[in-house]
Order: sequence, then C-alpha cells, then structure tokens
Amino acid sequence: MSDVTLIRGGTLVLAAGERRGDLLLQGERVVALGPDLADEHSLRVVDAHGCLVLPGLVDPHTHIQLDTGIYKTPDNWEIGTRTAACGGVTTVIDFATQFPGQDVAAALAARLAEIGDLAHIDFGLHMMLTELPGDEVLDGWMAWLVAAGLPSIKLYTTYRPNYYQDDAALLRAFRAAAAHGLTVMLHCENDALVSAATADFVESGQTALANHGRARPALAEIEAAHRALFLAGAAAREPYPAGAAGPLPSNTTVLPRSSGAGGIIGAATGDGLRLYVVHCSVCGTVDQVSASRSDGGPAIAETTPQYLLLDESMYAGPHPEWAIMQPPLRAPGEKAGLWARLAAGQIQTVGTDHCDYTIAEKCRSPHFNETPGGIPGLETMLPLLATYGIGQGRLTWPRLVEACSATPARIFGLHNKGELCVGADADVVIYDPKAPGTIQASHLHALAGYTPYEGWPVSGRVRDVFSRGRQLVREGEFIPAPGWGRFQKGS
Repeated sequence: MSDVTLIRGGTLVLAAGERRGDLLLQGERVVALGPDLADEHSLRVVDAHGCLVLPGLVDPHTHIQLDTGIYKTPDNWEIGTRTAACGGVTTVIDFATQFPGQDVAAALAARLAEIGDLAHIDFGLHMMLTELPGDEVLDGWMAWLVAAGLPSIKLYTTYRPNYYQDDAALLRAFRAAAAHGLTVMLHCENDALVSAATADFVESGQTALANHGRARPALAEIEAAHRALFLAGAAAREPYPAGAAGPLPSNTTVLPRSSGAGGIIGAATGDGLRLYVVHCSVCGTVDQVSASRSDGGPAIAETTPQYLLLDESMYAGPHPEWAIMQPPLRAPGEKAGLWARLAAGQIQTVGTDHCDYTIAEKCRSPHFNETPGGIPGLETMLPLLATYGIGQGRLTWPRLVEACSATPARIFGLHNKGELCVGADADVVIYDPKAPGTIQASHLHALAGYTPYEGWPVSGRVRDVFSRGRQLVREGEFIPAPGWGRFQKGS
C-alpha cells in the first residue's frame, strides 16, 4: 500500500458541483485537491482521465449478517463489506439489534464481537430497539447510546410481535430520543392494516408470492408515516426531562464519549428529535415527510433503488421471489414521482436496505407469508443510479453524491466521511462512465445468487476504490483487506 497517492486528471464530483482536477491522498486522509498537483512526492500516480472521482458512498441502511429472530442471512461481515467495496460503498451503517432480555450495551457488544476483524471497509451502527424498558431506564439507554457513538435508533410500526411498537411506545421512545438529540429511524407500515390484509389472503388460500404486494397496501405505509410524524412533532415539543435516568447498562465504560464533555448522564442536548423515515416506497409517504418539514418538523425521507426502478409487475412475472421485500414494490406510476422528489431534495438520502438472503431461501416456500423479505443491493446501487438516474437526466452527479454520500454522513455524524475535501478520510471511488456492462448475479460478490436487475444494461463501472487511502478495488478487481474497516462513532 502506497502512503501517498495522486489521482490525476479526473472529474472531481463535489456536492457543490464538478470540476476537473487532481486529488492527493496521504496516509488515510485527503491532503489536497486542485488542478495539476505536483507528483514528485507521490509513490503512486493513478490516471483518472475520462473518469468521475467520487467520495465513497455512505450507505445508511444495510442488513449484513441479519438475524430477525425468524430468518438469518448466511453472509458475514467479510462477505458484506467485500460486496459493498466492489459497488463503491466505502462506509455502511448497519444495525445492532437489542433482542428481548438485552440492554443496549449487551446488544452493541454482541454485534461488535460478530463483526470482529472481518470488515474491509468502515462501518457505523444504529441501535435497533425491540423491547423498551421503563422511562427512566430508557432515558439512560439514550444517553449511553450517544456516548457510545450510536446517535440513532430504529423502531418499527409493524412485525408484531418481534419488532412492533404501539403508539404509546413510539411516543415514549420519541420523547427520550428528543431529550438527547437522537435520530429515530422508523419502518412505517400500519400493522393492523397489514395483518388484516395478510389474514384475508391466508384464510382464502391466496398465499402465492404474487399476492405479496396486495397484502401490504400503500395506504398502510402512508398512514403509519402520517401518524408517526404527528407523534414525533409532539415529542419534539414536549420531551420528558433528561438527566433523571435510572440504571444504565452495566457496561458503561466500553466506548467512552469522544468529546469528553458532560459525561454520559446530563441535561438534554437541545438538539431535539429527527425522524428518519426509511425506504419510502410511495410518493404519498415522501409528501407526508415534506409537509412535516415545511411545518418545521424534524423529518427526513430515505428511498432505495428498488422503489425507483422496480414495480409491482414483478409479482406477476417469472421471478416474484426476487421482489419479496417490505414494503413491497408499488404501482409503476410511483417511480417517476420518487425520481422527481429525489432530484428536488424532498428525498434526502438513498440507501440499499441490503439483505443477502440466498435464492434457495427465497424459494423455500411458495407462500408469501413464509418467505424472507429483502434483496441484495450494495454492489448495484451506484451503476444503477448512474445509468438510470444520471444517464436518463433524472439526477446530476453532484445530487447523487449529496444523497448517497454527504447527507447520510452528515445526518449520522460521520464527519470525516462523504465528501472530497482536505482533511476528510481518503474514501474515494473512480467511476468509469464509458465502460458498458450488464448486471449479472454470477458476476456479483454477494451470496444471494440472484439480482432483480438480472440482464439490465448499465453504463459505467466502479473501476477503483480506496478506503482511508488503502486501495480495495483496482481495475475492477477486489484486493482483500479484512480488518481494515473500523467502527466509526457517530456524533
């Protein structure tokens, strides 16, 4: 590995615009960018003429080595982060799941032990809360999470009984999060509507995979978002006082707060609550978020490539198993509206919701209610957005960088990530827009063995990837570096 690398002659893509120039990496940081940088101190010069030079993508929503308590993906963090790197993703933010009976310290320790020294790229974590304690202990958990570098939690309005939180629980969690300035990620589907629709199909024997989408109607997503945004607004106005926390997790010394200020129990931060609505699949959900933002509400919308590019017609096609996900794919007309809202900034981020279930697992049952939901996406996001977003005039390169790198890094407090600027981590992707290609599962690095984009033509490829200055992909070939990836604390 060269300590000094000069990336010469590419088009640098910044959130503010594009410009031709060079990028100088030294050690793990970007140290200079501009035209015609001197290379006499460079141990290596990488020619990027004709290519885009991007900050590495920051995927805020992945499920590597997922254990839902019912289904498990067979991948691990070596496989998941290899897949990410080959797709130009240099940071993933995944989840530590608090299983029933655990506190958040035990959940985080278990997840970090699972990751071990396998990761090739850097990673952050959100805490997925499934069982809420009393208010005083919950307040203590929130303070501890901020101190531990996990300033975000995830909650669900569906998946009873594993993950589901009712309105009273949501409000309690929102108030605790507001008192400590945490971001709350929320999976929005009305559980009663989904459960009733699913029960109707099951009772009538209509459980073929083709009925998956109809069992989870768009109304369920829009209503849940509307209700959650209302509750979040109330919690932001009236959080319960922080600082009166009860018992904290027993392991409070592992991951101390990097700032050293204020200890882990203290007054409210004043930063308030941000509600981050994950994987918006319909325009109506995004519009609920936008309305909340226009009223001063702390709301953020995320979508994924599958909702921008795929639609419910897949359920009537030859491979409905490729489209089993929650929320399901929607009506074809939704896609244009989502693209427009992404371009306009009404959708702030794009993640993948990557789940590496194998095709064998997806085909194990003919019943939609017994099929694991989730699809692989880490390796295909960038070429798909480049081809069908930028290539078709729906996005610009700076807007892609803003939504896929800079904004997720900023929201989740990864301040050295997501931008090409002096002092930033040297996470860099060289994308060759002229290289023709076709997406084929056999060429991807996930275990899935399928992709819903099989046979789709793409314009361009991820040519080279650097993670904190270390090259992980050269001319499309992966260079393993297990253990290079570090846990990145969010602030």
